[in-house]
Amino acid sequence: MLIHKARDEGDWEWFDEAVRAEVASLWRNSTWELVDLPVGAKVTGTQMLCERKRGADGSVSHYKGRYVALGDTPVHLVDYGEAWAPVARHSTLRAVLSATAWRGWALCQLDVETAFLNGVVEEEVYVRQPSGYERGDRGKVCRLLKALYGLKQASRAWYKKLTAILRAAGMRATDSDPCLFVGTFDGVRVYVLVYVDDLLLAGASGTAVNMCKKVLTNAFTVRDMGLPTYFLGMHVDHDRAAGKLSLGQRQYVTTILERFALADCNPVRLPMGVGVVMQREGATLGVLMATKYQEAVGALLYLATCTRPDISYTVGKLSRHVSAPTQAHWAAGKAVMRYLKGTRTWCLTHGSEGPLVGYSDADYAGDIDTRRSTAGQAFLWGGAAISWGCKIQATVAASTTEAEYVAAVMAAKEAFWLRRLVRELGGDDKPVVMHCDSQGAMAMMHNPTNSNRTKHIHVTHHFVRECVETAAISVTQVGTADMVADCLTKALPTDAFNKCRAALGLTDGEADAARVGVLAPVHKADGALDTGGSDGQAGARADVAPGAATTAAAQC
Repeated sequence: MLIHKARDEGDWEWFDEAVRAEVASLWRNSTWELVDLPVGAKVTGTQMLCERKRGADGSVSHYKGRYVALGDTPVHLVDYGEAWAPVARHSTLRAVLSATAWRGWALCQLDVETAFLNGVVEEEVYVRQPSGYERGDRGKVCRLLKALYGLKQASRAWYKKLTAILRAAGMRATDSDPCLFVGTFDGVRVYVLVYVDDLLLAGASGTAVNMCKKVLTNAFTVRDMGLPTYFLGMHVDHDRAAGKLSLGQRQYVTTILERFALADCNPVRLPMGVGVVMQREGATLGVLMATKYQEAVGALLYLATCTRPDISYTVGKLSRHVSAPTQAHWAAGKAVMRYLKGTRTWCLTHGSEGPLVGYSDADYAGDIDTRRSTAGQAFLWGGAAISWGCKIQATVAASTTEAEYVAAVMAAKEAFWLRRLVRELGGDDKPVVMHCDSQGAMAMMHNPTNSNRTKHIHVTHHFVRECVETAAISVTQVGTADMVADCLTKALPTDAFNKCRAALGLTDGEADAARVGVLAPVHKADGALDTGGSDGQAGARADVAPGAATTAAAQC
């Protein structure tokens, strides 16, 4: 919130203390120097923001003041040049945590205070001091020496500064992710994952991790958070002795439900029913409800991206209609949140050693409006999914084989990158075993066929064939009943959905239920699928509270 609004709050004294700490930090870091405004120069607008920072349980942990530049006033090539800066992929984060779990690595979280103030500004940028907290001559302006939050080049300047410090310590950015650094301390590999100002350090030795930590604490003002329990809105529960690590967002789910007045709704078994049809036509929502729908989809997208592949397909369908949502779309969105009500504590559980395994699937002509197919893929490492995705294909497929083949291309691109990432995390360099349930698509991957039914397929889609020829991936046949990515392409019945959900590594973190009674594919040393003779029955938990009334729809 803006500072003038914070002054009207009952806890203003805490906000005021946080703002004073922010101003003191700006001066302590030599963020600017007081000068006379040069003739012809302009002053970039600024604003003081106040925020209540909340912990893992949703309560206020501390107060934050942040002096930011207004990003709409700088002019490109005048006030700033290059502005691009990387951020770690969520797949990289999950891969690091997965390796940490089953290898028993030490893990540490650091928070760099006022991180952007460490970046050096190369351009001439002038701002005014925070109103009411001025020091020195008030007639002068501040020429920035360090970056302020809100500047276009701030994140890039911070990344360059951090990279320089880590390189000086002998670390380097990995080829797979520029925000994942690796280096050797005390003869042990240590990894540093960077997400803006939040850092994760992982290594086989606690001593080596502490040595790397010292490099960072000597260079920046850092808060040592110790073993991470709450990172980027995700709960991290790490049991190093047992070799288990779970990643969930139970508090974030609670926040979503409260935000949209569904905290007391009754849960449902599925995020989307099998018979639900979503299309453009329908009774449109008003402006206010349309905005509310867009906010709901945005909130659900972050959840689906981070820890909940089980809602990815449904949220993807909802996101296609954010520009013109209907009442049916809003009802479907509420159904997802009712499903989350019953699965609030579910999380990804890593902790079993195994090869990187992928699944590729497609739903032929599933989109009613465009008749395009939906592609889905999932990659598992360490007992749970580290990467997943579902996306409507760019062109209309003329057959189920073509739809599966195009989906395999999308999966092969991800597999190619993940193989490199796993290798840099100390994994093997074997071909990625990718499962597909279409014999026709597999035949096209292994043979350069050119029949009347396939000759129209664009050359860019033959990337997967090259990956098979060069042994980057190994495609294996799997039955439709064992296709883990099936829930990423279509709505499934309860038993089939529960089966896919369990195979993705999602478990009830509160009850510590780990795939009991659910057919979860087990992979042999060579990556082959072994069902172990399971009868395929779904688990006992039904994702719906016992005794929940079926008439709950009227409440929500």
